[in-house]
Amino acid sequence: MSGLQERLEEIWNKIIESAAKSGNNPKDITLVVVTKSVGVNTIKELIDLGVKNIGENRVQDFTKKYEGVSSNVAWHFIGHLQSNKAKYLTGKVQLIHSLDRISLALELERLGQMNNQAFNCLVQVNVSGEKSKHGLNPKEVENFLVDVSKMNYVKVKGLMTMAPLEALPEDTRHVFRSLRKLKNALQKIDIPEVDLKYLSMGMSNDYHIAIEEGSNMVRIGSAILHGK
Repeated sequence: MSGLQERLEEIWNKIIESAAKSGNNPKDITLVVVTKSVGVNTIKELIDLGVKNIGENRVQDFTKKYEGVSSNVAWHFIGHLQSNKAKYLTGKVQLIHSLDRISLALELERLGQMNNQAFNCLVQVNVSGEKSKHGLNPKEVENFLVDVSKMNYVKVKGLMTMAPLEALPEDTRHVFRSLRKLKNALQKIDIPEVDLKYLSMGMSNDYHIAIEEGSNMVRIGSAILHGK
């Protein structure tokens, strides 16, 4: 068994354990392996090991790797997306995790209409309020969803957040809990054409806490690829 396979299995075991603590079904949790630090060969190895979702955070890197990987795998774009680069994702990514402003939504709508290709997106929320992070203020999300719900080619599938990098992962719990509560509140409003199926939260250092707080999509790179 390769080191990569061992680490992948270890992560899945921890996902199962964390899901059990929160009473959730681990089969409902999507693992997105973040491959920004590795090349095509490692991505192919991950796919051979059963990985079904690959995440990249730079458009230039994504396009190169997309062309080099012919296997049937779902690609996720997880980084900040500049509007002028959105065209390179058309028809290639299953989910954009970082819809964070109306100008980007309008550009995706324009591209979608031009190519008859919808974009599935998660709305990025800056729950922690850190100036270094992108995302909407939680108070802005409802109105943003109402605006985007009127578009034909931008389909909201959930919410995403990034917690601060804390020495103690437990200190991130309040961020994940806040996003879960926001999602629950928004679901009660029932905005037409908005599907809040996914809560994308949790990375290598804090995914177990995120899952305990209701995450059903985690973005893990270094813990699988490098064991840290």
